[in-house]
Amino acid sequence: MRRRLSIAIALALAGATGVASAQQAAEPFAESVLQVTINGEHLPGALLVRRDADGTLLVKASDLKALRLKTPTTGAMLVNGQRYYRIGKEVGATVTFDDTTQSVDLNLPAQAFVATKTRLASADAPSKVQAQLGAFVNYDVSAERSSGRTGAGGFVEFGLFGAKGVLTATAVARGDSKNANATRLDTAWTRDFPDRMVTLRVGDSISSGGSWGRSLRFGGLQYGTNFSTQPTLITTPLLSASGDAVVPSTVDVFINGQPVSSEQVQPGPFEISGIPAVNGAGQMQVIVTDALGRQQVVSQPYYAGTSLLRKGLGEYSVEAGAVRRNYTNRSNDYGDAVGSATYRRGMSDSLTAGAHAEA
Repeated sequence: MRRRLSIAIALALAGATGVASAQQAAEPFAESVLQVTINGEHLPGALLVRRDADGTLLVKASDLKALRLKTPTTGAMLVNGQRYYRIGKEVGATVTFDDTTQSVDLNLPAQAFVATKTRLASADAPSKVQAQLGAFVNYDVSAERSSGRTGAGGFVEFGLFGAKGVLTATAVARGDSKNANATRLDTAWTRDFPDRMVTLRVGDSISSGGSWGRSLRFGGLQYGTNFSTQPTLITTPLLSASGDAVVPSTVDVFINGQPVSSEQVQPGPFEISGIPAVNGAGQMQVIVTDALGRQQVVSQPYYAGTSLLRKGLGEYSVEAGAVRRNYTNRSNDYGDAVGSATYRRGMSDSLTAGAHAEA
């Protein structure tokens, strides 16, 4: 009787142990420390993850950044007060667990990754140097003799510069054996303000006609944008190259067959902006090469014009004075009063809007 009782107790204990083991094996949200491989790239360290009841991989929200994954729009859940996301069919992932090596292999589409954005570095702006007092003179003279008659002419420019700007004056002289004369051309004081990319000019100048107006010579005051005060500034829209990389790749960009950029990108969408373009029509070619040497080649035609301003960049000019008449024939012939204003702004990389008024 005692033997039967002991056998029955042993069987009951064995049955209880089997039930506990089965419950533990099917326990949802079980933690695991696994080595992770994403699209063939091994992560340097192990990751603490969980598995859902159906075996789907659960990743903590705080670990998505380390995996360079976008935050999924679905599949969020709370486990012990922490937010997890399901990484499975919801995000187009193929997940393979290997319990013998304590690892998990993930294959995800490029759209599941955070985009890699790169902007090509522009040249450093030159430092501003305080101008010292100085002067210069430019000249061009010529003479000829034909049929017993001698003629001569010359152009001369004087300049005086310092911390307050540049004062210039130009004149032309011509004569022969019978008569000679000299005519003043332009006299003006100019001061640049590189920090604001504007220039103030007082004296003789040429007005801005805008996109449809007519420029004319006048004497007076002119104030407006002068991009040449920042030589490294690129005013026209720049090109950009974008695409998708499933694995770590190298992206090479060519403009009209000339290499302009080579960037390393991580899996996922990528965008390389700030690519300089040659004015006029051209061809941009993007070559994506992965670690196995496989290449994707994309060619795209483009058009870049000097009259276009890049998005957000504006320029303006305001002039007032008197119309210059008989230029190169008379030194001080001024007529009616004139005033004009011009403004242009890049609304987008493909649209530049402008306004012009004159009286």
